Amino acid sequence: MQEVFLKFWRYLEGDREIKNAQGLLYRIADHSIIDEKRKRSSESLEALIEEKEFDPSSAEHTNMETRVLYKEAISELGTLREDEQNLFVLRYVDDLDPKEIAELRGTTANTVSVQLNRISAKLKEKLI
Repeated sequence: MQEVFLKFWRYLEGDREIKNAQGLLYRIADHSIIDEKRKRSSESLEALIEEKEFDPSSAEHTNMETRVLYKEAISELGTLREDEQNLFVLRYVDDLDPKEIAELRGTTANTVSVQLNRISAKLKEKLI
């Protein structure tokens, strides 16, 4: 919360015209939450990989085909646009439901669901 108001104050110092201060505060808060989620998700993914709990070569992933698909899926995530990657991480890594993501992004749950379906279809198409 403190960072949001600090960013808002810095924005005001720039002598910019603000038509809707409340909207600007919400937008700054939204971006701050997304930035924090990105930071946490990348840290948690790195921790999982380092601990080898998420390693496709572990005993639970003995099937060669599964290991290959896993590696391909991870590499294909990098081909998505940044906003698609963020949406995918919020849903499947941070385990937020579409309604929660919609609140963060200032959109509807239906829009989020449609976007997630399109992203999944893109990944599926690249993997098959």
